[in-house]
Amino acid sequence: MKNSENTSKMLFNLLIGLGRPVVVQYVKLAHRFHPHPEKPENLLLGRQVGNLPRNRGQHKNMQITRESIFNDPEVRKRAHFLLRKINKAIRDYSLIEDGDKIAVAVSGGKDSLTLLHLLHWRRNFVPQKYELIAVNVQTDYGYGASRETLEAIFQREGLPYVFEHVSLKEGSRVDKEPLNCFWCSWNRRKALFLTAHRLGCNKLAFAHHADDAAATLLLNLFYHGRVEGMKPKLEFFGGVITVIRPLIYVEESEILRFARAAKLMLAVDDCPLKKATKRARMKELVKALERELPQIKVNLLKVALGTRYGRHRNM
Repeated sequence: MKNSENTSKMLFNLLIGLGRPVVVQYVKLAHRFHPHPEKPENLLLGRQVGNLPRNRGQHKNMQITRESIFNDPEVRKRAHFLLRKINKAIRDYSLIEDGDKIAVAVSGGKDSLTLLHLLHWRRNFVPQKYELIAVNVQTDYGYGASRETLEAIFQREGLPYVFEHVSLKEGSRVDKEPLNCFWCSWNRRKALFLTAHRLGCNKLAFAHHADDAAATLLLNLFYHGRVEGMKPKLEFFGGVITVIRPLIYVEESEILRFARAAKLMLAVDDCPLKKATKRARMKELVKALERELPQIKVNLLKVALGTRYGRHRNM
């Protein structure tokens, strides 16, 4: 029996790279003859790459609450679509590994809430075991989603969470100088790193997506004179904490459709400077050019990430 299990695992790992048609044929045979169909290597291979089961029922090992958004078939369908790209990015850049403890930066916007929910849902279909902790940074300016709203969402999904408060007024000259984006983002990012380290997390997940990566490339080119994109994975402090961006292949419009279906479009008090930033201007530029050049975003991502994005954007 031991040899049978080892053989099944070897075939499972080998066939992952051969494509879904070959894998499905193997799985049909495995389900007929293998005595342990509940093991990850014997489940439908679609789950390894983020596909949901073919039937609409839940797998008996799924860990979701009664109030979870994933009880809705439409939400599961849209999650299935996004997870294909998320899992592709995870495999391409080794973003998540077995035993990881991941702090997910959650601002309360559609992007970060989508990332948190999909990484949580993904755990039901992959052999990797990893922990998630939602981390939200609150400031004395009160912009973003309220603590009460986010806390209700985290509790609904059964996710551990932490709220950190930082004072943007302390150390700044708010009486003489207005709040600026650099001071705000620097302090929020610092709080996220410190919190992740305190919680024993080895990875910090940000919800930057394909549109952000394209805008970053233009931002660096126009304002800094260098061709440099947003890295899907980046180590800090000698590898103590690694920043990962699992949504790097996902376009903002795709996130928007999921967030609407999952009712994650929260009413938030946005910072008045949000639409006046250089990054926002680059996003608007990409959108304007996209009307005449539909492939411009794909081409920018090819420069930022190599050819991987263009090859798998419609997978």
